[in-house]
Amino acid sequence: MHLITDKMKIPRYLLTIIFIILIFSPYHSFSEKKAEPYKPAFQKNQNKRDKLFVVENQRIKLNGLLGQRIDSCIENGVMAVDYDLYVLPFKNKTDEGGQFLGEFWGKWYTSAISGYAYNPKKEYKQIIDSSIKELIATQEKNGRISSY
Repeated sequence: MHLITDKMKIPRYLLTIIFIILIFSPYHSFSEKKAEPYKPAFQKNQNKRDKLFVVENQRIKLNGLLGQRIDSCIENGVMAVDYDLYVLPFKNKTDEGGQFLGEFWGKWYTSAISGYAYNPKKEYKQIIDSSIKELIATQEKNGRISSY
């Protein structure tokens, strides 16, 4: 059965759901008593140490098969990439056609920094530093670094 309004039909079950939401809403009250402000159910006890806490990337090292796969991804994937290809759009200004090639350097760089944070090897830092120097070398006289 549908309740008919001026321009639409509203199913009765939908009206029932809306009614229940309105009745049990914490911001709605039929009494004269004002609704109390929201209080979180969990209050942090200052005397106890949190069970969950943030750890720096260098302190986390996975071992076993998963650790080997992560190390392989960093060494043979991210750090083995010819990053010069990602700098070329900045050197040659090849993004005029809307290919958005310049964004790939940033994606590679983000992965490289994450890989270096996880496993800070000198070789990784040299790769990242070299890539940054090449990108900065594409800076125009007005200070702009762009692939357009």
